[in-house]
Amino acid sequence: MGMSKKNKQNISLILCTIGYIIAMILTILTNTIHTITINGTSYPLSSAAGILAAFMALQCILMVCNSGKRGLYTSYILLTLNIILMLQALIIRKNYATLPGLANTAITLLSTTIIAFQIGHREKHIITDYLTGFYNRRGLMQVLESKIESKEPFLLFYINLDDFKDINDNLGHRYGDHVISIVSKRIREILDKNYTVSRLDGDEFVVLTPANVNLDEITDDIMSAINTRITLQSYGQSADCYVTGSVGISRFPDDTSRADDLLKYADIAMHHAKNIGKNRYFAFNKEMRDSLQKQMQLEVVIKDSIHKNQIFFEYQPQFNLDTRQLTGFEALIRLQLEDGSILSPSEFIPVAEKTDLILNVDEYTFYHALMDFKELIAENPELLLTVNVSARNIYNRSYVDMINTATKESGIDPSNIILDVSERMLLPPVDVAVENLSQLRALGFKISLDDFGVGQSSLFMLASLPIDYLKIHKDFIQSIHISDIKTDFISTAITVGHHYNCKIIAEGVENEEQVRFLQDAGCDYIEGFILNKPLTIEEVKRVTKRRR
Repeated sequence: MGMSKKNKQNISLILCTIGYIIAMILTILTNTIHTITINGTSYPLSSAAGILAAFMALQCILMVCNSGKRGLYTSYILLTLNIILMLQALIIRKNYATLPGLANTAITLLSTTIIAFQIGHREKHIITDYLTGFYNRRGLMQVLESKIESKEPFLLFYINLDDFKDINDNLGHRYGDHVISIVSKRIREILDKNYTVSRLDGDEFVVLTPANVNLDEITDDIMSAINTRITLQSYGQSADCYVTGSVGISRFPDDTSRADDLLKYADIAMHHAKNIGKNRYFAFNKEMRDSLQKQMQLEVVIKDSIHKNQIFFEYQPQFNLDTRQLTGFEALIRLQLEDGSILSPSEFIPVAEKTDLILNVDEYTFYHALMDFKELIAENPELLLTVNVSARNIYNRSYVDMINTATKESGIDPSNIILDVSERMLLPPVDVAVENLSQLRALGFKISLDDFGVGQSSLFMLASLPIDYLKIHKDFIQSIHISDIKTDFISTAITVGHHYNCKIIAEGVENEEQVRFLQDAGCDYIEGFILNKPLTIEEVKRVTKRRR
């Protein structure tokens, strides 16, 4: 473990102090002795006194540069002591040789003061947010490290303004800066002056308070500081907006003793507050820590599985509802651990979606599914292969090129491939997603909107999406004749889908009652255990061979 910054400063200060004192003693001796005789020859010591004075000035400058305020105060003490000794020599012993030293010491005193002021001004600028005057991230980390080193318990509040991006996007960054300034002023006015307040990035703030404060009261103060109606003025134009915020809380040392982890834990709690409705606060807890550790472990497992080819696929058959003829397969990703156990997509895909790992998973899935079906589609030109696509890729402008290149290398015609996009992943604004999907559709790929009914699509969004298939989520299918609301939704979804020229696919069909209802409602295709379970690629080959 390396030496801490504070220990390095202490050692530097001690060495400089010792160096200064030794030089000061030598200076007193030169002013007393004046000359030194070596081998019968006398040498004046006035030049040595000048060198020593320069060395002493250098030690004072090093103290200030390396040890900050402690170095400045130490240099003041040493310089004052030196001045007293020289004045004593001047007044009592009438030693006028000390006059140049007095002048040099006074200049050193002035120089160290100026240097300290400039360093302090620069450091304050480096650790201060330009817009609010609060600590920036760098300044906050310094304060956190100092508080952790003092071992005094404290609370960390991580604040994020809700939907702040909409203000910047719809009104402009000038209005956004105005909102940040007003909210910052309210935070400072409401909170105790001794609390540390920091603005991290954009609309994120951090407040540090002692651990013995009343949590509910201080959180209510923070929420009341944020939640306000603001009238914005810019270029003579006004706009009204109502600002709310979500807050996450972590505790030192109860949650962790690391500065980075305190921020991370509070950030996780803040996002949990957003996920359960925004405009509220949530404290980090053991369950969140366990979930985070599990997520980190799963990230390692996913990376290793891709590297070691421990990911494999099963394929869910899809059938024409009227003819019961096989029409295609949907690729279902599976992850096999080294102990032979299998992880389902519901266990590891959500973890991958929170990181860039989902991009690797998508690419791996698409490439390997194409390789599995390369010969099958050549022998069965009408066969369709459905591959799931994550939202991260749908909003990724380079995804179109990757898909197109991989398809060309496989020799499969794009018209044989259905790209399955989950409705729950499509969040406004969808401009980039629509552009990418339109390009893929123009290249010949078919687009399917998966999990229909459980996301946030409006009819307007549905009309704007370039899709060929609408897949009704299995939860609705399995509620047929159990929940009238869900049964009515299925009929409505099929009608709406057909209105937009989409074919309808029902997921999770398991019994004849569901089949009959879907036929009467006009559904086009089904997939589910009633006709076939997911198959390995070897089983797919046998099924398609019998079909021929």
